[in-house]
Amino acid sequence: MAFHGGGGDEYTMLNKVPSIRMLIKNILEDLKLGVVSPSSAKEHGGWDGIMCDGRKAGAKPLSANQDITNILQIIDDLKKDGTIDENTPLITWGFSNGCNPALELRTCGPPQVKLAMCGGTISQMWYGWGALQHKSTIDTFGVDNTTTTPLFLHIGKGDNFKTVPAPVAKALGKDMIDKIDYQEQAFKWINSAGILSEQCENEPYFLVADDFKAVCGLTSEQQKTLYSFFQSKGYVDKNGLVQTISALEPAKGIDKTVLADALTAINMPQDKAMEKLIDGVVRDAYAGHAPSLRCWAQQSAFIRKVLKLPSSILV
Repeated sequence: MAFHGGGGDEYTMLNKVPSIRMLIKNILEDLKLGVVSPSSAKEHGGWDGIMCDGRKAGAKPLSANQDITNILQIIDDLKKDGTIDENTPLITWGFSNGCNPALELRTCGPPQVKLAMCGGTISQMWYGWGALQHKSTIDTFGVDNTTTTPLFLHIGKGDNFKTVPAPVAKALGKDMIDKIDYQEQAFKWINSAGILSEQCENEPYFLVADDFKAVCGLTSEQQKTLYSFFQSKGYVDKNGLVQTISALEPAKGIDKTVLADALTAINMPQDKAMEKLIDGVVRDAYAGHAPSLRCWAQQSAFIRKVLKLPSSILV
């Protein structure tokens, strides 16, 4: 089950994000697994963060989480129509805010949830991030180890725009703690709890004009023009490395005005979907806040290990 990030929906994730489209293709063709992608109850909004143990302001019960209620109903419906049965293994995969349902189902879902995969961030409430806002140390907070269901965490090295409070950073001898620090801390907790787990931190890579072929319909000349455009705007250096513009850009996305100008540069009409695709190409090279295929080899090997699937055979 694949869960979109905040502000998105299942259609956009499956159809407008190049790396997700390739990820789904790999899951279907390489692993021979099926994919179900629900949408959050709040249209174009985030997933509810109510956790199984009530770790949320107001301590609402899990039954108040409409997203989980809907997802469990989907699972029941899939069983009723014979698509799956009680023994069909389920994997939950979430990106960014989608980590909420991916991790909630790990603890609160049916026992057939065999693996939870979380990318782009780790659930704030699941790891006690919300409680950290008022604490000076993190030694009283640990991983939700009420289940030993395996975990896979992945994040881009440039995806560091969220931080935890200065007192916590100071306690660890740092000026600030970004999401990568926090994932690594959580990963230690997970391992110390004896939970089978792996993490991947994908590195930035050199962008080339050909990378824009992920934007369907562009000619090779338009791809080259886009590459030159982003170089001229200071987003890409002479070697092809995507540059840091600010704390949020391009880690969380490229300025909308710049994206609009990029479409003008290649003589394309203004189109939000195409802007998202172009933005995704640059963010992926930056290893920013975007789903990436850079961890796929490790992810697929871990899925095979957990589900005891045959090893991939290269011909």
